[in-house]
Amino acid sequence: METTLNGHGTTHESVCEMRLQSASKQAQDDFEASTDLQSDWIEKRLNTKLAVAKTSTETEQQVNLRACQIRFEQQDEQITARTTELAHSHANKIEQRLQDKLDEATIEI
Repeated sequence: METTLNGHGTTHESVCEMRLQSASKQAQDDFEASTDLQSDWIEKRLNTKLAVAKTSTETEQQVNLRACQIRFEQQDEQITARTTELAHSHANKIEQRLQDKLDEATIEI
């Protein structure tokens, strides 16, 4: 009878150990699965933030580029206006000198 009890105890111990190992394995598998899900979620979240930051940076670059283009166009207009003004001033001076020479020539005649 003692051998039967020892055999039953050993069998019961083996069954308990197998159940414990199975539960431990299931807990480990669940932990790994939840860790994978968290990693995927974190990666997706970071990728979303990266995409938003990239879009924001590209938008800011476009705005800055357009601001530079507008400033360049304004400066180009100012340079053109100043060049035109200087050309008219120079032409007026030449015209005045020619008129003065003509007046001198008329007085001498």
